[in-house]
Amino acid sequence: MSKRATTLADITAGEQPSSSGRTPWGDIPRYRIKIGQLENALAAVAHADQLGLRPNWTLDIHYERGQLAQPYLSWSASLQGFLKLIRDWARSYEACTAYIWTTENVRGSGTIGVHTHLLIHIPLELDNQFKKLVPQWGRRAGMVMKSAKEAREVLHAHRIGEGNPTMKAVCGKLRYMSKDLEQPSLDLLFPFKRLNGEPQIHGFGSSTGGVLGKKLGVSRNIDRAARKAFRHDPTQPTRWLSADGREQQIFDDVGVTRLAA
Repeated sequence: MSKRATTLADITAGEQPSSSGRTPWGDIPRYRIKIGQLENALAAVAHADQLGLRPNWTLDIHYERGQLAQPYLSWSASLQGFLKLIRDWARSYEACTAYIWTTENVRGSGTIGVHTHLLIHIPLELDNQFKKLVPQWGRRAGMVMKSAKEAREVLHAHRIGEGNPTMKAVCGKLRYMSKDLEQPSLDLLFPFKRLNGEPQIHGFGSSTGGVLGKKLGVSRNIDRAARKAFRHDPTQPTRWLSADGREQQIFDDVGVTRLAA
């Protein structure tokens, strides 16, 4: 037996996650998103926009509705397999994608269990084909869907507006995906409250069961290493997002900073 099961096939075949009985993603459940993770996600979205890969689709993946074997242990392998299928498909059309995801685990009567929120760029010319292929990719990633209705319940794909969505719309989705942000940071970044005093983020702190593995991830082409290695044209503005979702533009050649509403 290998020391570590790193693929969905290892788990669904009945192999223990590791010879020591430990899970391959750590033993401690993660309940909250750290402020550094959210800052990385905001920078990743801005870099994706700079590359022409602004996210324009959202996709919710419900592992337990899809009868994924041992979802608490295998969700990460299933997600990575699903994303690889999308990357390979886009590459076959000489296209690129970029994405940000967060995973939650909501326990209790009538709840949805382990699930992932995905924010992803899909080339406009591939929109229709993407939506048709999502159920097929979900099945190949280990989920069971016997009908189109079940597929919609397991994998809810939704386009953000029409054409190229605004950064405001993209940031709004990212704000929702970050509702498990640790409380001190939530108060700092999103101080505005409803009239009843509750945070404006619906479902704040929804993860009651925690997840094994990363709570939030971004594709490698927009992660910290990719952003650091990116050769920026000094005549073009460097874009990034402030905590409130507004876009900042810094022009290196003239040293002028603009704030876009």
